[in-house]
Amino acid sequence: MRALLVDSDSLDRDFLSFALARQGWNITSSNTLAEAAQQLAVAKSDLVVICTAREDPTNLEFCRRFRATYPSLALIIVGASQDDRTEVAFFQAGVDDYIARPFDPQVLVARCGACCRRVCGPAKNETSPKPLPQRTMSISPDGQVLIGGQRIVLSRTELRLLNTLASRGGRAVGRDDLLREFGGEDGERHSNQVNVYISRLRHKLERDPGHPRLILTLRGRGYALAVDENY
Repeated sequence: MRALLVDSDSLDRDFLSFALARQGWNITSSNTLAEAAQQLAVAKSDLVVICTAREDPTNLEFCRRFRATYPSLALIIVGASQDDRTEVAFFQAGVDDYIARPFDPQVLVARCGACCRRVCGPAKNETSPKPLPQRTMSISPDGQVLIGGQRIVLSRTELRLLNTLASRGGRAVGRDDLLREFGGEDGERHSNQVNVYISRLRHKLERDPGHPRLILTLRGRGYALAVDENY
């Protein structure tokens, strides 16, 4: 697997490159996002890891352009600290995972591998996608989502929410159940996150996100995945 590591700090860049290379990754690196864009244009990569300390327009815009240009590649942000607002902003910009410092390098390596397996497609020996109730929507064991044969790139949290909805077979999923997917107890803060991710799922999965027919809002009960939508 090929990874492009973007970090302006040479010591951090060398350290992370070494950690990934030890596990068999083919690593290239760049100092800036501009250099990374040039490298992506000429060299194929499976994963891009961007180490950044800020949620600024430049970083977010790069993520948006990356996702629009390379929908099938995995994108991970390594952030300076755990901050819900920053994390949500990057997920909204199209990243597949967000890892906050400090972290165990083994965790980074494991999450890079998991992210690529999910986004880049299943290995040859894995089973074929298991159909969901929708006739033309499917999800594979490693989390690859297809609609009408087209791969839909989802973040880790989006995929968890979709799996939760799919597991109920068209029945309502309460907000409390969805909140557990965020692993926290701060109801107000995480309730807002549920709204964000449901909206993101609709924009990726629905024909008309403003009039959803796949992910339904059941007033007073939560959300449900429609079982009779023909995509």
